[in-house]
Amino acid sequence: MTPNELLEQAKARIGSVLLVDEDQQLSAMLLTSIRRYRDLSGYCKKITIKSAGRKDLPSDFLAISSLKDSTEDALFVDIEQDQLGKYLTLPASGAPFTLRYFSDLLAIDMNLGSLPYEAEDLICEHLITQIKKENSKRLAVVEGMAEMDTSQISSPDSFDQMLLAIEERMKSQSILGDILSLQP
Repeated sequence: MTPNELLEQAKARIGSVLLVDEDQQLSAMLLTSIRRYRDLSGYCKKITIKSAGRKDLPSDFLAISSLKDSTEDALFVDIEQDQLGKYLTLPASGAPFTLRYFSDLLAIDMNLGSLPYEAEDLICEHLITQIKKENSKRLAVVEGMAEMDTSQISSPDSFDQMLLAIEERMKSQSILGDILSLQP
């Protein structure tokens, strides 16, 4: 699912009057949810590099998780950057190489790129909670101006607690601890 499809799904799942309908604000909330998932859980991709020398890194490259040669020995290389982007230089022997890297989910094209399947539910839940929080703030203002009872409207603090709980679930899915514990 693309990020923008996920946004549309979140809006459809709100189920009540959607007072937050500014595209720019909704897009910012979507980016916040994706960023929180990336920072708290992490997402790795694996590629095989068939030859040595300078290799351009994918546009969604964030950091190396591991790099191994054909004998499964770990390699340590520097990531360099020039006007064309990030790259690394692999030694003359040891091909093919296996690179596992952390993906920058914010680098995904919002209309064409796909979010990782395992991330969709938590990102969507985080996004819905952000939208509901802002929605309830606006609803409280409208009902307050109309001198209606606002006691049934959830407080921003309750939404903050929900966001923290979702972020804890993101942390529990984290691959970061597993990867770090495997290193000697």
